[in-house]
Amino acid sequence: ACMKHFVGYSAPRNGHDREGAWLSRRELEQTYLPPFQAAVDAGVQSAMESYQEVNGEPVVGSAALLQGLLRERMGFEGLLVTDWHEVGNLHDFHRAASSPEEAVLLAIGGSSSLDMSMVPTDESFSVLMERLHARGAIDEARLDVSALRVLRLKEWLGLLPPPPAVRPAPWSHSEATVRLVESVGSASDAALAHEAARATVTLLKNAPPCAGPPQQQPLPPLSPEPAPPPSSPGGSNGTGEAEGGAAVGVEECDAYLGEGGGGCGWTERWRCPPTDPGQGDVAADDGTTGFACCCGARMAAWRTSRGVGGDGTVDDERPPMLLPLRPSGEGGSVGRVLVTGPAADSLGRLSGGWTAHWQGTLADDEIRGSRPGAATPTLLEALRAVDGWEVDHLPGCSLPGTAFAVRSSCAQTNSSAELIAAAAAADVVVACLGEDPHTEKPGDLDDLSLDAGQLDLVRLLASAGKPIALVLVTGRPRLLHGVEALPQVNAVLQSFLPGPHGGAALADALLGRFEPSGRLPISWPTAASSLLYPHWHAVTQQCDGSRTCGVAWPFGHGLSYSRLQYGPLLLSSGALP
Repeated sequence: ACMKHFVGYSAPRNGHDREGAWLSRRELEQTYLPPFQAAVDAGVQSAMESYQEVNGEPVVGSAALLQGLLRERMGFEGLLVTDWHEVGNLHDFHRAASSPEEAVLLAIGGSSSLDMSMVPTDESFSVLMERLHARGAIDEARLDVSALRVLRLKEWLGLLPPPPAVRPAPWSHSEATVRLVESVGSASDAALAHEAARATVTLLKNAPPCAGPPQQQPLPPLSPEPAPPPSSPGGSNGTGEAEGGAAVGVEECDAYLGEGGGGCGWTERWRCPPTDPGQGDVAADDGTTGFACCCGARMAAWRTSRGVGGDGTVDDERPPMLLPLRPSGEGGSVGRVLVTGPAADSLGRLSGGWTAHWQGTLADDEIRGSRPGAATPTLLEALRAVDGWEVDHLPGCSLPGTAFAVRSSCAQTNSSAELIAAAAAADVVVACLGEDPHTEKPGDLDDLSLDAGQLDLVRLLASAGKPIALVLVTGRPRLLHGVEALPQVNAVLQSFLPGPHGGAALADALLGRFEPSGRLPISWPTAASSLLYPHWHAVTQQCDGSRTCGVAWPFGHGLSYSRLQYGPLLLSSGALP
C-alpha cells in the first residue's frame, strides 16, 4: 500500500486543493500524524508526500518533515514518491527554487529523503539529477540509498526477473505478479468492495413517516405544578425533572435536538443560567433556572416520540420508523416507490474522481468492465430488482455531466406537476442527491451549499406530503439549508462515495438487510463558517455562546435500526491491568 499525502493535505486554510496548511504542533501530533504512524507500524511499503506547504514550507523540500519526522522519528523505511511534478513545482509553483535544476538539488540533495519523482511524461528530473551528480553537487551515496529502496520494493512485489543462472526459458512474470493481476475484479474482490460500501453507510436520521417535528405535537403535563405562562420558553417542576421524575440531562436533550426536535435551541439555552447556584443571574419567566427551564417541557414530547417513559423503559407500541422499508409483497406497507435525484441511476456519481480517469467517469460501462465479479447495479437498478413493490423513476433534475462543472446547478428535467403527481402516487420517495465526479482543483467550490436545483427538488417532492428517504452521496459535507429537517424528510442516509458497489449497499440499507454502522468522521455543518470549528476545537472557541457552532449532526453521529437501552455499567474486574 501507499500512504498519502504526507502530511496535512486535509487541512487547507481555505478548503481549496493545494492550499497550504498552518498546523500547530499539537494539531500535527494529535490529529494528523497518528494515521500515518499506524500505517508505518503496519509495514506500509511506500508513501507519497503532500503537494502543498505546511507552515509556509513546501513539503517536497522539507528535510524536517520528510527526513527528521518521517524517516528518523516515525521509522518509515519504504519508498517515498512525490506527487505529480512536485520537484519541478519547487520552481514552477512554490517559487522556492530559482531554476528547475535548483529544485532537483533542493529535493534530492537537501536531505529530504525522496526516492522517486512522479512525472512519467517528462525526463527532466533524471536529466538534471545526472547533470548535478556529474559536477559533484549530489553525492552518489545519496543516489544509492534511493536506488536501493526502489529495488527492494520491486523485489518485495516480485517484479524483478530471476538471476540469469536460474531464469527459465522463456522468462515469464513471477507467480506473485500473475496472481495479483488475475485477482483484479475477482469475485472475492467484489465481495470485499460490497462489504466496504456497506460500511460507509451512515444513518443520520430516522423518524416515523411524516410525523412532523415533535414540537408540533401536544405537550403532556410535566408535573402537578402549574403550567408556566405562555411567554416562558418551556416548563418544568423547577428541579430539572421531566415527566415521571426522571432528570432532564444535557445529553438527553442534545439527543432530542439532534433528532430534529427543535424548540430548545441555543438561544433559549443561553438565556437560562446553569442549574448550579452562583453560575447565572437570569431566570426563566416562570422562575426556574438551569437547563431544565429551557428543555423540560420539550423532553416529554421527545420521550413520547421515542417511546421512552419517564422511568427510562421503552414502549414497544411507538410508531415504526420510516426505515427499513418493507415491500407490501413481504407483508409491509410500501407498495410503490418513487426513485429520483441525479445520483439515483449513476455509478459514476457513487464513485467520484479517480474512477477510470482522473476526473472520474459518467460512463457506467467503463466502471462495470467485463469481469464476472464486476457487475454492479445503480441504486435504481438495485431497488427495481426487489420483489414485492413497484418502482417508478423520474430523474427530477440533471447535473451537467461534464468535467470542471461542479459549481453548476441541477437543471429540472420533469415538470413540477409530474413530480408532485408521481410523489403523491408513491408510498415512499427515495431521493438520491450527489455531485458529478471530481478531484483536486476541478472540484474546488466557492460555496459549500448543495446546488439549488437539488434542494428545490426535495422541497417540491415534500409538497406532495409523502415520506421521503434522502440519500446523500457527496464526497464532502454539502450545506442542505434545512431540507433535511422538512417534516416529510423522515430519513437521511449518507454514504459519501461508496464506489461501484454503493448502489447495492444503499439498497440493502434502505431495506434493512444489514445494520447501518457508519459514524460521521466529521461534524456536518449548517453553515460554511462552522468548518472553522472542527469537533476537536477548544472549549473556548464558541459561536455566539454555543460550542455546537451550527452542526446538523455531530462528529461520531450515526443511528441504527436496533433498539438500544443503556443499563448500569458493570466492570469486568475490580482492578485495572
